[in-house]
Amino acid sequence: MTSKSKVGKAAYAAIIFLFIMLFIYGISNTKEYGRSWDEPYAVFILESNWVEYAQRLFPEGSAPRNWADESGIIPISENFEKDHGCAPYYAFIPLYKMFHDDKAALVYAWHSYTFCLFFLSVIVVFFLLYEIYGSFPISVAGMLFYFFTPRFFGEGHFNDKDIVFMGLVMTCMLFAIRAAKKLALRKNARADIIFFCMASGFMMNV
Repeated sequence: MTSKSKVGKAAYAAIIFLFIMLFIYGISNTKEYGRSWDEPYAVFILESNWVEYAQRLFPEGSAPRNWADESGIIPISENFEKDHGCAPYYAFIPLYKMFHDDKAALVYAWHSYTFCLFFLSVIVVFFLLYEIYGSFPISVAGMLFYFFTPRFFGEGHFNDKDIVFMGLVMTCMLFAIRAAKKLALRKNARADIIFFCMASGFMMNV
């Protein structure tokens, strides 16, 4: 094993440890943030989306369909908020159903999920900077500046629109740059293009 490979492994181990510590620090602060004024509307939009999917994808008599029909919530196609998306929060639906009757637990779960989305953007920032500059110190420094910027860190716990959208924009940038570099070298960029398209789809539905 060369000294260069040892340095590389040590650097990757250090950044993984740093990510873990940052995540623990961030998620432990989730309870410090109250409910934003428009958060009920975001949950309402998610409910309306779920009703739409349940009524269209599940047969009558199934548990999801029964829940949707008995909820009294109008589907998103008939909702005045139908122009507002919430695709990054579709995976939150099981947690929503779990904590639906406990508002305090629902708020905490929503904020924790939002922070997880924000933290994914923290990881993206690191790799985006590394893709651009090829420098480990610059990537770490930029990522830390992003994470500890008070506005970003605070709203990363409850802002389900702007922060999530910004993270997806940077994700698109990351995979676009990776794909462009590979295509310039006549390498297979299929995976990066697929991830770029997925991130773009989510970004357009925030």
